[in-house]
Amino acid sequence: MITSRAQRTLDFYVDRFAQEYREARDEYLRLCYLFKDVCWYNFETACSSWRAPWRASVPQSDVHLQGVRIRQHWRRGHLFEHTTFPDWYLGPVDAAPPLPPEVVLVEMKAAKEYMHACERQMSAPLDYAPGGGAYQELVRTTLVGKPPPTEQCLYRKRKFSSVSGSDE
Repeated sequence: MITSRAQRTLDFYVDRFAQEYREARDEYLRLCYLFKDVCWYNFETACSSWRAPWRASVPQSDVHLQGVRIRQHWRRGHLFEHTTFPDWYLGPVDAAPPLPPEVVLVEMKAAKEYMHACERQMSAPLDYAPGGGAYQELVRTTLVGKPPPTEQCLYRKRKFSSVSGSDE
């Protein structure tokens, strides 16, 4: 039987881990969209230097890449997000600086790993609570949940293998 305070604490941690997963998922999705934009930008800058038989882009055509900046703040117990899209580059394609997609890909892979880690941890409050599967595994393999040793057990004489019986 679980008490109401314990249930509230359990619910708090379940909600907190679920919120952490949602935030990690949102960050991963934002990076996916940014990766797509960076790939198109990279394509536009790469094809400006193509040679025949491939058709090169018009050197004076404009290319535009925007970044994403998200600012979060709390107001009256609610989390608000303000998103801005600053220009990373706006100008002619022949003067555009290179931006390899690997720059964003590294961040996107790290965000995906973190998102999966958060997804696995969503059930941790239930698994590691007494009676949960992970808790039962800890009880089986460690001293978690076992009664403390008795005094008699603590003060037992130990025999060391390096000491022979004649050295006593």
